[in-house]
Amino acid sequence: MNSLFQGVPIFAGLDPATLETLSARARQFQQPADAVVLREGESSRTFYLIGEGAVRVCKNFGQPAEVELARLG
Repeated sequence: MNSLFQGVPIFAGLDPATLETLSARARQFQQPADAVVLREGESSRTFYLIGEGAVRVCKNFGQPAEVELARLG
C-alpha cells in the first residue's frame, strides 16, 4: 500500500519511514458503485485516498437541487 502514497503530491516531502508509518495505519477497502462514503454535514476523522475509480462530491445529494461540485479520481 506504500506505493499509493508515493504518487500523491501531498505526501511528496515525507521520508520513507513516515510513509511506512502511514502505510501501516492505512486500511484499504472497496466501495460498490454508487455507495455513499460520507454525507454532507457528517464529521469524520478519516482521510480518504482514491486508489482506483472515482467519486462524486455533491451538494444536496439525492435531492432535486443536487449539484455535483467535483468528480475525483
